[in-house]
Amino acid sequence: MMRYSLLVLFVFSPIFLFAQNYEARGDKAYRDGDYVEAEIQYNAALALLNSQKVNENSPEYLLLERKLVRTRTCLPLMREAENLMAAAEISRTEAAYGKAKQAYQEILLKNSEDRSARQKIIACDKSINTIRRERDDEALWAQVRHSKDIGSYEAYLKEFPDGLHSAESRQCILSIEDDHLWQLAASENTIDAYNSYLSDTKTGDHSSEARYAICIIYDDQAWEPLKDGHDERGLMAYISDTTNFCKQYLDKANAYLTIIRTRRYAETANADARQIVADLSSAQESVILDAETKRILEEKKALVDYEDFVDNPNVIAGIHYLARYSADVSIYRDRVSDMTARLMADNFNSQSGEADRDRAMKYAVSRETRNYIEDKYRTINKSRRAVKRRNAWEERWQLGLGLDLEYNKNLVWGPRLELKVGAAADFFNFSVGMKYLMWNPGDASDLLYSPKLGANQMPLYAVMKFNLSNRANSRGGFYLAAEGSYNINFNSVFKAPDSEVYSSSRIMYQGEKVSDPAIVYKNNITTGLRLGYNWRKFDLGLYGKYDVTPMFDAAYVSSVPGYAWDVVSDKANARFRYGISLIYYMIL
Repeated sequence: MMRYSLLVLFVFSPIFLFAQNYEARGDKAYRDGDYVEAEIQYNAALALLNSQKVNENSPEYLLLERKLVRTRTCLPLMREAENLMAAAEISRTEAAYGKAKQAYQEILLKNSEDRSARQKIIACDKSINTIRRERDDEALWAQVRHSKDIGSYEAYLKEFPDGLHSAESRQCILSIEDDHLWQLAASENTIDAYNSYLSDTKTGDHSSEARYAICIIYDDQAWEPLKDGHDERGLMAYISDTTNFCKQYLDKANAYLTIIRTRRYAETANADARQIVADLSSAQESVILDAETKRILEEKKALVDYEDFVDNPNVIAGIHYLARYSADVSIYRDRVSDMTARLMADNFNSQSGEADRDRAMKYAVSRETRNYIEDKYRTINKSRRAVKRRNAWEERWQLGLGLDLEYNKNLVWGPRLELKVGAAADFFNFSVGMKYLMWNPGDASDLLYSPKLGANQMPLYAVMKFNLSNRANSRGGFYLAAEGSYNINFNSVFKAPDSEVYSSSRIMYQGEKVSDPAIVYKNNITTGLRLGYNWRKFDLGLYGKYDVTPMFDAAYVSSVPGYAWDVVSDKANARFRYGISLIYYMIL
């Protein structure tokens, strides 16, 4: 038995030895927090034991299984903690690092020997402290960043000597010190004070301002003897000085130099007035002109404007010239005034009155110009009176062409020619004219072939129209008219009835028209009333007429057999008729 036991121990001792090696590596990985590697080593040890068919209830086998279960329990916790740690590294927030720390602490509850978890917890605490420190840094900096007190920045540096804004805080301290130096130099405003600033400044924030201030002082000193504008050489030297880069009075220097040269040029015989005006006007934008220079400028302007007025004479330009230049400035004032008066006279028209003549006379200076205005006004006045007479004639005499439609048992129609006398705005107008009216006896095709009387008539009429509305300022108006006419009657006809119904000693055929001058009187007289409307050159009227003396000879018609007196008696005896007319007037 002893030999058998020794034999088994001899055979299995290498297997246990290899299994222990895997187990030992797994234990080290477990303590280091490398649960993936620990699981691999423990699985290798168990696989080796299984390959040799070691009893699963043996102490060695059961111990390895417990270690494998413990490792697998910690593995998801480690993965979750690593994910939270990675998220915290991205977000860099205190809350994220707190969650990661809590995850690693849960791992320590399962494996108190996990060195990696302990290191991660320390890293989370360090990051949390850093975040809190940066937050306090930013909060304190927000309080002092706009301060003008050096003590505030020094307090920040004492609290955070290597803080996020330590360099910026030190620069602010230097800038404040520099501002104090600059304010001191600017308050003294001397070259020595500005040079002292330039030698003492550490930041040079106001160096360019100090150099420019020094330049300004030198420039003021250089301009002082030249400010009256009379030293031509001094002005030229100031303008050409290349060492003076300020030259704040350069525009004035050029203006004064222009004035000196222009005044000298103005005394020459060939002086150009326009050039002088342009130069002095440009100089006036930079400096105030003295009295003598202003006088020269005004005189030359007066000359230039006079030349422009002569080249393009018009009333408005003349009035503006006279309003601008007095006799003391312009020697051309009287000429311009006379020319303006003549231009006004040239503009006289049919609408011009005495006020226009008086206005032109106000500008006339010479006797010749006053006579010119009077002649123009008399000529225009004569022309205006002639036009007025002509317009009155044209308005009072109008010739009209029209068409009338009347009804008196039969349809009557025809043209008219009318001569109207009277203005549109007059209370009444008088018209005379003539018409040519045709009585329609009907055709054979009309109903029952009824007999009809017909004739042609030429009324010679006179009309008195009374305007019912004021037409002076309108295009139309209503009127009421009374009319009387002397009528010449001719071409009378009788339309025979059906021969089967009416018979006589005469031979008549159905529907035949028979001319019979005895049917009508040769003349008769008619009166009537008209209501009309005039619109521009048109006249539309509705009227009623009455034959004072009859047109048809009723006694004759009734005595002729076959004329069917009982049928046509109402037509032969009718004296009243109504109608409508439309007339178009043409001015003679």
